[in-house]
Amino acid sequence: MALPAEPAHNRSYDTFDGEEERGVDLPTILGYAIRWRWLIGIFLLAGILLGLTYSVVAPKMYLATARLQLTMPTARVLQDMELTATPSDLRAIMTAIERIKSRSIAQRIVADLDLAQNERFLSLNGSLSLSNILERAFGIGGVDISSLTIDERENLAVAKVQSIMTPVEQRNTSIINIQAQFPNPGLAASVANATARAYINQGVDIGSETSDLARNFIADQVREVKAKLETSEKALIEYAKDQNITVTGDDDSLVAKNIAALNESLSEAIRERLTFGRKVEQLDEGRGAYLPEVIGSDALNRLRNKISTLKGEYREKLATFKPAFPVMQNLAGQIGEMERQLDLAVKGLGESVRAQYEAAQAREADLKAKLSELEDEQRTFQDKKIQYTILKREVDSNRSQYESLIGKLNEIGVGSNLQSRKAEIIEAAAVPYSPYAPNRGINILIGMVLALGAAAATIFAIELLNNKFMTPDQVEKELNLPMLGLIPVIKGGEPAASDLSSPTSAISEAFRSLRTALSFSGANGTPRTLAITSTEPSEGKSTIAHKLAQDFAALGVRTLLIDADMRRPNQHRIFRTDNIVGLSNLLTGTLDQRSAAKIFRQTDNPNLRLMTAGTIPPNPVDLLVSSRMTKLMAAMTDRFDLVIFDCPPVMGISDAPVISRLVEGTVLVVSQKQVPRKSAVHAAQRVRRAGGQIVGAVFNKFDAGLTDGYSGYRYMSYDYYRYGGDDESLSLDGPKKDAVSNTKRTSQAANKTHDSIFDHIRRASTAIRDRLERTE
Repeated sequence: MALPAEPAHNRSYDTFDGEEERGVDLPTILGYAIRWRWLIGIFLLAGILLGLTYSVVAPKMYLATARLQLTMPTARVLQDMELTATPSDLRAIMTAIERIKSRSIAQRIVADLDLAQNERFLSLNGSLSLSNILERAFGIGGVDISSLTIDERENLAVAKVQSIMTPVEQRNTSIINIQAQFPNPGLAASVANATARAYINQGVDIGSETSDLARNFIADQVREVKAKLETSEKALIEYAKDQNITVTGDDDSLVAKNIAALNESLSEAIRERLTFGRKVEQLDEGRGAYLPEVIGSDALNRLRNKISTLKGEYREKLATFKPAFPVMQNLAGQIGEMERQLDLAVKGLGESVRAQYEAAQAREADLKAKLSELEDEQRTFQDKKIQYTILKREVDSNRSQYESLIGKLNEIGVGSNLQSRKAEIIEAAAVPYSPYAPNRGINILIGMVLALGAAAATIFAIELLNNKFMTPDQVEKELNLPMLGLIPVIKGGEPAASDLSSPTSAISEAFRSLRTALSFSGANGTPRTLAITSTEPSEGKSTIAHKLAQDFAALGVRTLLIDADMRRPNQHRIFRTDNIVGLSNLLTGTLDQRSAAKIFRQTDNPNLRLMTAGTIPPNPVDLLVSSRMTKLMAAMTDRFDLVIFDCPPVMGISDAPVISRLVEGTVLVVSQKQVPRKSAVHAAQRVRRAGGQIVGAVFNKFDAGLTDGYSGYRYMSYDYYRYGGDDESLSLDGPKKDAVSNTKRTSQAANKTHDSIFDHIRRASTAIRDRLERTE
């Protein structure tokens, strides 16, 4: 008979890729909170008591606040006799806060209020120290004020003022709140107001002292620089007289002025010479009539016009008269005379141009000669001017320093006259009527928060130290195995035979789920040969092997259950039979014909056969690795549809790894809160290294109450699988049974009221988590 299989769920059981580790989410945290609710409740109660105790024991503190507005520092630059300011800077506010915290301000406050002689101020203490508590409760301890010296009193008062006074910056403003916290409301207000006054007075004193020091320093510098300036001016004048140096207002000599003028004249003469030179060249080329002077002459233009008119008249009369006619000869004479006059005029202008050209040449030569003389004189002057320039530069430097110092001295004088306070009190501190601390609600809240933190740290430490498996996810993650099934724990001990045989019990339903998971574990359905093992003894592997064999046989599968634990066999006890002959006898060949008939023992189910472990041998591993074991495996596979081996534990012995290499699949049983994680990991590694294929893990003795908040396993309780429940019993047993059941339900409801509340919370947490998982 073929074992059931479903191709849609086929998968290899060589390896298992576990789901990626999910981060801790709200349902998980809620589950831990429900699980450790009593510990958290104890911590919360302790936190509340701590907050209440502090509220009762702590001294009452009064808070007085004075508001101080800063005048932001400015750059004192005089522009047109007006005082201009630079933008405000956050550093100025922070500097003011640090100054308020300084010891010098505290000393001013102590002196202003005479706090060193105020025994009430010196004796009051707002801290929650042991000495303060003893002093308040029993009058024990404390400081004897009368025994202190004057200096010790002052130091104590200064330290106390610094401890109770706190400046607080107001964001985006130039306002500072000066807060004073003290058990006495009147002293708190006095200290806050005195602090504001002390800061203002200190600023005024520092400003006045700084102005006086700066004025005296600059005055001394002015006197020194003035003497240097007078000495350097005298040296410059004496040198100029000795060297006969005359310098104009712009530091140039007269020779330099003349050279500049001659250069301009020479440039003009050169331009004239070049201009007339071009005109002379034009005359030499016979194009004098085209000179600008000729073309632009009005007289010559009128003469040309007359010549043109006469020539026109001559051409008109030539058509009527002959050239020899007297009229024609007269016109020809006039034309010739005018042309002669025009030539003479052009020649005269040409001569004038030549004369101007020659004059320009002569002027250029004269200017060059004079410029050469002046340049010689300038070189001589420059040699003398080197020392003059050095002396002149020293005079200018001293004069610049002198003028700058005079300006700064005048500015300091004006700044002193315009000096104002650097801060103003915009709101004085009023005497508080009610204490601001201790605040009972806040103290209780802080105590609860601290208690929750301590509880969380304690729970984390406990969970960190817990190296046992608590949830199926831990098994899948640590062992890298799929979870085949969860077997619930039976409250009261091991499952009874009635629980295993009853089809409506929680154990039976869990094993049916395991059987279904095994049907999908191999490539062809359920493995034909299956080994059931565990990490350590007493994890329930024998019970699981026994129940699985019965469940598969119930489906009509020809099943053989072999007790392969030849060290501590258990299946014969479960089936209530003897262990005279079995697997060890078969492997050692010590069976006779009569005993061989008892190897395959008949059970209550005709489809289930049992092979007990037999006589306990001295060397079980040697028997398992023998050739007889291999032949037995082949024979059993041919005769039965499913062979289940109840193997010994893995750790400490080699029987289970040897058997896992011979079978198609191995199931590792892991018990909740029993086997250490590292041991289970090493067991799975041993099976894999031996060549065995682990198809999955079974989480045995699972108690859902130990995993509150774990999504998907709330149904895993012993009472969940009772079909019909009490209602079905009522309908079957009549009114008498109804009355008994009602009484029983009432008692159970009274005993488990708080459990039902937490069950509602767990169900709500499950719904939230499942919805989040579907969304992802």
